[in-house]
Amino acid sequence: MTIVAPEDDSWAVAGPGHGTVRVHGPRDVWAELQDVHARWEQAGRPTAYRVELSDGGGPQHVVSGAGPKALAWTLPPIGLAPHGAP
Repeated sequence: MTIVAPEDDSWAVAGPGHGTVRVHGPRDVWAELQDVHARWEQAGRPTAYRVELSDGGGPQHVVSGAGPKALAWTLPPIGLAPHGAP
């Protein structure tokens, strides 16, 4: 598995052996992935998410449920979201 953050010239590659990970660049994308996984575990491994859209083009939110352990974040405005090559 390869995870890349091209804007930061950073990547992580999980090798075929258990626990074998190579990282490169100033951003530790593997540590970020481990953090997200831990938060997902603490939230009870949610399998469904809700996207909240505002009528006026305001912020969009993603939520996994309710309570203090729910996963929630705000999506970046469409103009700031990363775009792939056409």
